[in-house]
Amino acid sequence: MASPHALQVLFLAAASGDEKAVTKMLAQDPPLFDATNAKTALTAGGSGHEGSNYTHLDWAAQKGHRNLVVQILTKWPDLISIHDAAKGGYDEVLNVVFSRKPQFPWSQNRRSRTVLIAAVIGGHESTVALLLAKDPELIHIVNPNLETALQCTKKVSIAKQLLDHKPELIDAVDPRGRTALHSVILYDSMEMLDFLLERRPELSDAVDAGHQNALHFAVHRGHKEAVFKLLAQNPRSIDVVTSQNKNILHIAAEADNLQLLDTILSLRPGFACGVDASGNTALHCLFQSWGHHYIAESHWEKIWELNPSALRAVNNHSQTPSMIAIGRGFLREKELSLTQKLSWDELIADHEALKLRRRDLSEKLNRRLQISRKFAEEQCESGLSSALFIPGVIDIVKSYTLLTQEVENENEPSVKRYKGEDDDIYWHWGNYGDDL
Repeated sequence: MASPHALQVLFLAAASGDEKAVTKMLAQDPPLFDATNAKTALTAGGSGHEGSNYTHLDWAAQKGHRNLVVQILTKWPDLISIHDAAKGGYDEVLNVVFSRKPQFPWSQNRRSRTVLIAAVIGGHESTVALLLAKDPELIHIVNPNLETALQCTKKVSIAKQLLDHKPELIDAVDPRGRTALHSVILYDSMEMLDFLLERRPELSDAVDAGHQNALHFAVHRGHKEAVFKLLAQNPRSIDVVTSQNKNILHIAAEADNLQLLDTILSLRPGFACGVDASGNTALHCLFQSWGHHYIAESHWEKIWELNPSALRAVNNHSQTPSMIAIGRGFLREKELSLTQKLSWDELIADHEALKLRRRDLSEKLNRRLQISRKFAEEQCESGLSSALFIPGVIDIVKSYTLLTQEVENENEPSVKRYKGEDDDIYWHWGNYGDDL
């Protein structure tokens, strides 16, 4: 029986693309290489990256030595999980697994995907067709986020395959109320955007649980091309406000995209006067997110020109945009464009108001902590059970956490962005054989 070291030589040969050596070693008697030793050798055959599961077979796959990888995995299909095999498009390996374990539970979720969704994410049409032919019921399985396979695809050819099997997928929504059109914005697929808008144009009206449509997503991610396509398809979508009463200009202000900001202002100048549920104007949002960039570039002045009272507008937290700029450290002497719009007396007043606000918040924090500590100490002294003591401790922790965050939020920008649920780009042979 060959040692794991001998098998490591085999994997190294595959990684270097030595087809002759790989073919020769695999041609030896089957008993020379058993699955246990192969798995041990693969685990020990990493690329030298400390703490990494990256192996020589990963390296071979990345270098394009696909035939060599397939030869090895066809012999030992349990060296790769079926999800990784599906994502990599290793149809030959999946066929071997099918023949050995025809009753395998293909619908199980692993690493936030089913085996079909793994193939969809990998973009392998033949693998999708293979899996659906093997088990048509896979089309009904969703991932742990309850997203359908259609919501995870970036390729129109695969989307057509899925819709041929289950046409109603195009209207499916996940628990957050997101449709496939929301998802293609998150997954940056303009090909799919065109396909869905042509196939089901009314999806541009669909809003999620936060009352955000696909245009909101596109603006937040700064996808200029997607924004213009969505506006051309459905001009009225620009007027939809979110559940927090944010208009599309608020969202553009939170995303670092000056061109979209200018475009929206030209289309809807009245949005410069809009306030969200927290009383914030678009100018508040600008300074809260990327304020110093906008002040330096003076792009915020377009909002001010449309809404001259914007710099003195007070939100629900008694903050003006100027106070936010001061608190973020964005207001400097060289930034004269802001000081020209406000008198020094107004700027000083905002600075003093900000200091008073921070002092009040700190005092409020200390008062709550003192009350919580006293409550907890009294419980200890009275010998009450731990069940009564624990809420006192929890109260201290909550008071400290919430109020500390409130104070820190005076200084820290709030950067919000949408993100796809399955962002891993690289994949490896982790959890060897766990699926088999």
